Amino acid sequence: MRVKKLLPLQNLMLYLHVRSGKGNKLADNAVLMVQSMKRFKQWLLVGMFLLLPGSFIQAQTVTGAGSIFNTLSNDSRGGKIRIYQDQRIQMLINKHTAINYRTGKIPGWRIRIYSDLGSYARDASLEAKTRFLTYYPEIPVYRQYASPYFKVYVGDFRTRLNCLRALRKIKEQFPNAFPVQTKINYPEVK
Repeated sequence: MRVKKLLPLQNLMLYLHVRSGKGNKLADNAVLMVQSMKRFKQWLLVGMFLLLPGSFIQAQTVTGAGSIFNTLSNDSRGGKIRIYQDQRIQMLINKHTAINYRTGKIPGWRIRIYSDLGSYARDASLEAKTRFLTYYPEIPVYRQYASPYFKVYVGDFRTRLNCLRALRKIKEQFPNAFPVQTKINYPEVK
């Protein structure tokens, strides 16, 4: 027979149960109390696991990208900029930057040069990508399969104006191309 180590409350419950016999209200209440404490501990543990990640997200800062406020405050060109603002604004901007940096995607524009479905669409999308790269090797190309469509997007443009400038050049080779607002890759800082 295995001997189980009992907690002090369980010792009390066992003592009352043995001492008074079955059916004693005090012993039954002690059993209910131990069971409810076990349930409380389980729910407390679940709650802690649900709330804990939120505290890490809020306290997270961006590494690898300097804060715009620090950049502006440095007197690199002989002048100094002082920023008077509520601290919550800086926290919000830093949080937004951290989310964008972590996902690697930000809102922007791309140009769709191909979209079709069918048994030939996969090969045709690969051909469109290859053809585009021969004309514009400096612009990134992205093939995407969104069932049942094969799509080819090009570029990572922050603004619609930049996208439309590139679209004018691209339309010479791809007359059906059009701009699409989407998430783009985080641009490298030069």
